[in-house]
Amino acid sequence: MATILSAQCTDVRVNMVTPILFKKYPSPSDFAALKPEQFANRDDVPLKVMIGTGMEPTLPSGQWLAVFATTNLYFHLSTAYGILRSKGVPIGKIDLFAAGL
Repeated sequence: MATILSAQCTDVRVNMVTPILFKKYPSPSDFAALKPEQFANRDDVPLKVMIGTGMEPTLPSGQWLAVFATTNLYFHLSTAYGILRSKGVPIGKIDLFAAGL
């Protein structure tokens, strides 16, 4: 989980968040056991996100997830894909499907 967080913020922020997160959810299975109902009615809760050193937008949680985080994830995936292909790594569309086609 710390690795996923580190892709979205600074190491300083990760080091602030992970002790709290790991105390509440000690293992990935604890985190995965969260139920959708635990997130109900949270879409409008303001979420402030630090991006680098100069941006700190505050967005409703639902908008952050549906727009910002999703777009950011696809940007990084497509960039990594392009870099790997340019370096000759034999990666293709089928590699996007964990179980294959």
